[in-house]
Amino acid sequence: MKQITTHLLLLITCALTATSCYRPLEESFFESARLIVEVDWSRSGLNPDSDPEGNLYSSSIWIIARDDQQLHGKSYMIVPFQNPRGGEIELPVGRYSLVVHNNYCDPDQHVSDFSSHVAFALDGENPCETLGYYARSYTGGISRFANPQGLRPILPPDALSCWYQEEFEVTPGMVATSIRIDQGLVDAGQRHVIRATPVQTLYTCHVVAHVKNISCASACRAFLSGIGSMIAPVTNRTSGPAAGCPFMMNSRKFDAGSSTDGTIEATFFTFGPLTAEAQPVTLQLDFTLTGEYDGSLLYPTPPQTPLSFDVTQQYNSPDGRQITLVIDCVDLPRLIGKDMFDVVVDDWGDEQKTVIDM
Repeated sequence: MKQITTHLLLLITCALTATSCYRPLEESFFESARLIVEVDWSRSGLNPDSDPEGNLYSSSIWIIARDDQQLHGKSYMIVPFQNPRGGEIELPVGRYSLVVHNNYCDPDQHVSDFSSHVAFALDGENPCETLGYYARSYTGGISRFANPQGLRPILPPDALSCWYQEEFEVTPGMVATSIRIDQGLVDAGQRHVIRATPVQTLYTCHVVAHVKNISCASACRAFLSGIGSMIAPVTNRTSGPAAGCPFMMNSRKFDAGSSTDGTIEATFFTFGPLTAEAQPVTLQLDFTLTGEYDGSLLYPTPPQTPLSFDVTQQYNSPDGRQITLVIDCVDLPRLIGKDMFDVVVDDWGDEQKTVIDM
């Protein structure tokens, strides 16, 4: 009897061991596949090896479930990678849409690697089509600028590059391979790899104005209105509500052979032309002079509003992902006598891509 009991225990032990080491393939439906995500930034305009502006702290993948599947109780999941070049994810059998982008932003947890200038948001009922990259509101003063439509002032967005795959399927075979790799039965090199190649999603807006008597100004504030405030990485559509973006024209260069006339420039990211419901795009310029003109340091002199230019055609005709706005000639008053300053006194500094509070 004792010998029979011993044999039974041995048989049970062997059966349990075999079950744990060699699970049937159908059981993999209840497991997850471990997948490698490799991110190639060569087409994005971003470089993980040289990132002085902090546009590539990390990377993230949005996993959006299809066929009413749930991921931890939601229809989507965000996985951050500390390494911008990617990392590892685990997914159960199912079909998914994938979005990879620079940095990390979780709208539910209010956590972000981006600056305060941008935010991700989406509609939980249809996240694949409604995933959007939004600009945050600008809270400084814009009272000098004409804004008859009451457009919301926004900050220019941070750099964004995205990759999208409409459908990716995790199969039972992927899960079974992952199980066997974990058990040391097959080489880890057989793990499935998702290769993402993000491209620049936003537009680069370069604004240039040629100014006569620019030596008489120390600063120029600008306001670009009638532009979009969100872009959808999946559909690549720019939408509203229409907004306005204040920024500084703080890069100055004198014309060859001139000590009075020259150009001012600024470069920043924007969401690009509105895909639908386009409206006039206006650029306003407000100058601070080096001395008083008509009793004021501002030009145009209050109560006049800043100079206004229609740039609709230029803004809505990008060259790829590049928008260039050119203002041919702006005339500033020439300051004479005690108000005339030496042109080398005011150094406008290097070009910046961020808004300076006004």
